[in-house]
Parts: sequence; C-alpha cells; structure tokens
Amino acid sequence: MKISSEASVPQVAFEYQRQGFAVIPVSRDKKPLIPWQEFQHRKPAPQEIAAWWKRWPKANVAIVTGAISGIIVLDVDGAE
Repeated sequence: MKISSEASVPQVAFEYQRQGFAVIPVSRDKKPLIPWQEFQHRKPAPQEIAAWWKRWPKANVAIVTGAISGIIVLDVDGAE
C-alpha cells in the first residue's frame, strides 16, 4: 500500500479504511479521542470517520490491531 506524502490525515484514515483496517482518531500523544473498544468488533463507517476528523482536524490515525484489522503488534523492550 502506498499513500502519497501529500495526503491529508483524513485521506490517510480513509485509505486505511479502504484497505480493511479499523481506524480511530488519536491525539498527538497517541491517546484515543473516542471510546475505541467497540471498534475491536466492528469497523467504523465512512460517515463516522468523516465526523471524527471534522471534530478533530489535527487528530492522528490509529489502527485497531487484532482480528478486526488482521494485524498484530509485538512490542519488545530491551533489558533496560
């Protein structure tokens, strides 16, 4: 998947959604701006995505991982 470096954040959210990922808006410090648990079980509708970025135009995009999006994240920390 290639996304243009000129794409806006909402455009990126819609592209991820078209690719089959469950996306949610997050703040700059990566905290969800919405209750996100339901999106572990259903993908947001395009209307929801549009409303979120209208409300929070500077929000970042997060992908809900796990079965809903078909991806997992493994965070491995060092001995420190």
